[in-house]
Amino acid sequence: LQFLYFIVCTPPPKMTSFRLNPNARPFEVKHTSGEVPWIVDDLQGEMSLSEEMNLFNNFIGLSSTERASRNSAIEMVKRCVEETLPRESTVTLYGSYHCGTSVRASSVDVMIECYSDDGDRVIQEQLFLESLSRVAVVESTVQSDDELFAQIQFDSVVVNISLRRDITSAMHVIRSNQIVVSHLKKCPAIRSVLAVVRHVLTQACSSCLDVLRGGISPPALLTMVIHVYNVFGITDPGELLTAFLHYFSSPQFDYKNSAILISGCKAKNSPNQLFVEDPVRPGNNLASECTMLREIRAHLASMSIALRQHKGTHTRLSTIVSHRPLWSRRIELAEIRAQEQVKAQKLQFDWPPVDELQNFSFNSIMNSSTPRTRTDSNTRSSSPWSDTEMLESIVLTATEL
Repeated sequence: LQFLYFIVCTPPPKMTSFRLNPNARPFEVKHTSGEVPWIVDDLQGEMSLSEEMNLFNNFIGLSSTERASRNSAIEMVKRCVEETLPRESTVTLYGSYHCGTSVRASSVDVMIECYSDDGDRVIQEQLFLESLSRVAVVESTVQSDDELFAQIQFDSVVVNISLRRDITSAMHVIRSNQIVVSHLKKCPAIRSVLAVVRHVLTQACSSCLDVLRGGISPPALLTMVIHVYNVFGITDPGELLTAFLHYFSSPQFDYKNSAILISGCKAKNSPNQLFVEDPVRPGNNLASECTMLREIRAHLASMSIALRQHKGTHTRLSTIVSHRPLWSRRIELAEIRAQEQVKAQKLQFDWPPVDELQNFSFNSIMNSSTPRTRTDSNTRSSSPWSDTEMLESIVLTATEL
């Protein structure tokens, strides 16, 4: 149905607006909104790889509705903490949502610092889990000496809750989060590069980013992107992506004897295929479970070659990103924007409410025997709803819906 909606409602791209610009820099062409889903509006002039990467990052990032649902889940966790855990307990966000690198499939990571006696701790944690189960679905729980981990689902949002009993481990998470956020502020291009690489690896092989199946962990991949930024000092998204792909797919990079640090490399003494050192805890490998290094390097090399051999017949990013599965995302975002427009118009008019607009019928207004009236705030007088201007606004709203 979504495909038929796109075929019927999306006009075909104008071939005359897609042409090479002889005066543009390499790989810069004119594009229209019908070519790839992340180009929503027709662009006048040339578009570089960096500009297209920024559009792609905004496209697959969280919408306002998705962000609101995640905020609701966080508030729910905070209420459960206030009801069951000691008053001095703190709730801290970390991970992709806090750093601004989340996509629709990303979960929300929450850390709770709770330090109490062993006897009270067991009872409090049990009460906390019971409180969560009343408002959300508790999918799994894992106990360890210094942590209680729980994964819950609240209104289609997956929340990973880490209840820390040791202040040292909690400080490691906070410090690591601060390091990542500081680098993202200095170089916003890291977000765009991470979004492209993560998406392409996932579409090439779903196991590439699945730690349980031998893939690389998202924190390790983010550390590798920051490593390239610190080594080369590149702040342009397109150049940073090109450098990342060439650097880690090149045969000259010695994975066997080199450990990847956030700001350089050092000799490693580990049998792991890939060693990405934790910036807070030296010696801790963020990619200790990765056994698919050969496959990941092959995908990175394929991406690097495709970008270098781009001839300009399509957008440069579409040579490595399969855009067919993303059209449903574009339709979804269009529906969200339409709902937001209806809500905005609802604030301007007292009638009809949004729930009535969903069952709107033009004939129902024309055949209504009792005319509705509205009050003008300036003249304080009543005018019938049959006014042409107001009726056209309502019909336009219902048509968009």
